[in-house]
Formats: sequence, structure tokens, C-alpha cells
Amino acid sequence: MTEGRSRTLVTFLVALAAGLIGGLTVAWFVSPVEYTAVEPSDLKAEFRPTYLQLVAESFAFENDWIRADFRLKVLSDNARQVALQMAEVTERSISEGRPAPMLRALSKLSDKLGERRAAMIVYLATPVPTVSRVVTPTPLLPPTPAPTLTPAPTFAMPDTPTPLPTFTPTPLPPPVYLLVARDRVCEPGAPQIRVVLEDEKGIGIPGIEVWVMWENGADRFVTGLKSDRGAGFADFDLQPGVTYSVAVAESALPIVTGLKTEQCPSSDPTVNIFASWQLTFRPVPPTPTPSPTPGPSPTPTETSTRTVAPGPSPTSTSTLTLTRRP
Repeated sequence: MTEGRSRTLVTFLVALAAGLIGGLTVAWFVSPVEYTAVEPSDLKAEFRPTYLQLVAESFAFENDWIRADFRLKVLSDNARQVALQMAEVTERSISEGRPAPMLRALSKLSDKLGERRAAMIVYLATPVPTVSRVVTPTPLLPPTPAPTLTPAPTFAMPDTPTPLPTFTPTPLPPPVYLLVARDRVCEPGAPQIRVVLEDEKGIGIPGIEVWVMWENGADRFVTGLKSDRGAGFADFDLQPGVTYSVAVAESALPIVTGLKTEQCPSSDPTVNIFASWQLTFRPVPPTPTPSPTPGPSPTPTETSTRTVAPGPSPTSTSTLTLTRRP
């Protein structure tokens, strides 16, 4: 009696396990569930950054806050949580070096949600238009007619003073960045080119592009992305055996050349330390051209001209011409 019950229980457990395995096989491999037209609130955590990037790019293109706010609210999270998620996605995208238009869109939407971080300031700044020199042509003066001699004594009218040329003030060109310090830094870690951009008062300038060039390529980086090192700081890793040149902003020619890895002296012969180069730049405004000053006016001169009139009895007439100039 007991043996029959045990055999029945074993048979039931085997059938249950076979049915469970068969059901899982059909559900996972034969006919798996396919999700279509899911709501944004059903997105997995790894797909939410992509959705936030799309919302930010749409907001940057449309500038429609009502539509962007609706797209964020469908995530079924509170506003504070969505703002923090947007700030995290923006900072991660900046650290990954994503394209500048995407970073500007993310920073704009994150700032709209009230989450402005230090790394976003570079992409929230309004670009300053380049000042171009405007040349104003000087108008030509009309020709002065030649004086006419008359047989009778006359007094010539004083000459019209020649007006001085007018100079229209034109805006100065953008400041030129010059190297003011070049330091060789020996410390553990990867060798780097460290650039510090400062204004005339020594305050760091963020958002300035720095170009690094070598024999087979070039790259650029922007100041201000590492706020803990200063607003005008930026760095670039050096590769051994490569010589680099550095240009700042819109400079067509490199300002610093011949930068390469150099080994520093070390008290421990088993440890190799390579030097980093720290370059400090400051803008130097161009010197304006002084305006010309008029010279001293000539003193009035008196000239005497004698003419002989034709006739039977020659007579002499004297014509006195006074010329007075300012």
C-alpha cells in the first residue's frame, strides 16, 4: 500500500517537472512574448538615457517647452527625479565626448529643469560673434579750378581751406593669445599637455578651443570641462615618441612647438616618471593706430605781378594779388 503511494507521488512529480520545462521552452524559445508600442514609463533603465537625449534634441530644435514637459511627464516619475536623471545623462555624455550639438541640447534642457552643473556652463554660454574690421573709404575732394588773370587790379578771394580727412573708429580685432609661461612638471602619472587660459587679470577663461597637432594628425579640446582644476584649465595626454605643437582659439599658426615626452630624474631607478608641460596663455589686445594731427598753417603771402597792356603808348599796370591761407 505504501509502495503504491510512493510510486504515484514520483509519477506526479515527474509529470509536473516535464510540464513546467515544456511550458518554459514554449514561452521562451518557441513563441516568446514580443512587446510593441510600449509606453516610455515601461522602458528599461538602460534605454532611458536614449529617450532623454531624444527629448533634449527635440526641445533644442522646436523650442517648445510644453511639448518637452509632456514627454518627460510620461516617464511616470516625479519632476525632481526626472531633473536628476537628465543632469546625470548630460554629465555622462560630456565625459564621453559626445558631439557638441547633442551636449548643448542636453545642457539646455537640464538647465531648464533647474539642474545646472559646472560642466554644462561651457555649452550654455552664448557664442561671441567674431569682430571684423570695417574699412570706411575716404571721399575724394573735387578739383580746385585754376585762377584767372584780369587786366585790372583785382584781389583774389582767399583759398577754401582743405578739410582734414575724417577717421571713423572701427572695432579692434579679437585679442591674440600669447604664451606667458611654460613649465616642466615632474610628477607620477601619465604625461600631459596642460593648458591654462587666463584674461588680463589672471582669471580663467572657459570655452576656448585648444588645438594639438602632430605629424600624422590633430585633435582639439576645450577649457573649462574640469572645474576642479580651474575655469581655464584643459589637458591632453602625450604619447611617447611623438612631437606636438599647440595653437589657441582661431590662431592659424602654432604658438608652442617641440613638445614631447621627457624622462624626469628619480631617486628610485625602478620607477620611470615622465614630465608634463603646463602652458599658460593670456590675451594681448592690439595697439590702436594713433590718429594723425594737422600741421601748422602757413602764413599769408603777398605776390606782385606786372603786366604790359598793348597800345600806341605803352602803359604799365600793376596787379597785386593777395593770397591768404588759413
